[in-house]
Amino acid sequence: MSWAMGPANKINASHVRAYFHNCFSCFFGDLATTGVPKKMPSEGTVVPLRVGVVGTFTVRKGKEWYFPTRNNFGWVFIAEPGHLDGAGSTISFDYYDRVDGQFVQTVSAFIKNDFWAGNEVYKFGAANTWNYMANRLGQMIIALQGSLPFPR
Repeated sequence: MSWAMGPANKINASHVRAYFHNCFSCFFGDLATTGVPKKMPSEGTVVPLRVGVVGTFTVRKGKEWYFPTRNNFGWVFIAEPGHLDGAGSTISFDYYDRVDGQFVQTVSAFIKNDFWAGNEVYKFGAANTWNYMANRLGQMIIALQGSLPFPR
């Protein structure tokens, strides 16, 4: 799933990276997600995320990448034992310039277990969460361009 966040010539992946590193909890997840650390976790850190009434989604931070010449930043989370998706499932967050000139957030997942309510219901909930995240980050970008105060 991808969300356009604005023109690629106005958004720098290094700033997106800095936002997540300085205030991960400001942008990651949505209002129903708890357990999000204030700062971006380092590689290998285990993070016990809780999503509303659905349950705990304990993940380990995997690799992070940053390619300034490609205006690209991202990271991967790996599901720990007991995670609803199944241990070893992955979710990647990638920020980059798309060929159409938009800077985008793309979220990709490899899920080992079928969700008990059905994958379509699960995908819908996940899409809403990642849409919220893209909107918050987009608001920050606009605020830094002086067009809109960033909501706290």
